[in-house]
Amino acid sequence: MGKGLTPCPAKPNCVVSEYSGDSYVAPISVGSDAVNIWRRVGLALAQMDRTQIIEQQSDYIRAEVKTLSGLFIDDFELRLDAAKQELYLRSASRLGYYDFGVNRRRVERFRELLAGIE
Repeated sequence: MGKGLTPCPAKPNCVVSEYSGDSYVAPISVGSDAVNIWRRVGLALAQMDRTQIIEQQSDYIRAEVKTLSGLFIDDFELRLDAAKQELYLRSASRLGYYDFGVNRRRVERFRELLAGIE
């Protein structure tokens, strides 16, 4: 396994599927598509406003998402566990204490976009 996802801080401005707790979101099952998943992930990320891939490895992607105001940057990470056929996600605000559900909605939006790509 390569790099793991960053754990969420002890404040409600982050969601992650690699660790349990209040910030948990379910990973995405990729099934036999594990080989082709990064193409689909790239297409889904391209449809997300203000999102740019910063780092990409064979099992990990880190993207930055500018907030609607353009003043702040949030982090969006994905890690593929090909053996378990799961895609783990993390979305987090870099600043502030509470995110008003923005990160959870971002993960759900990504999930919808990814599901719509063949």
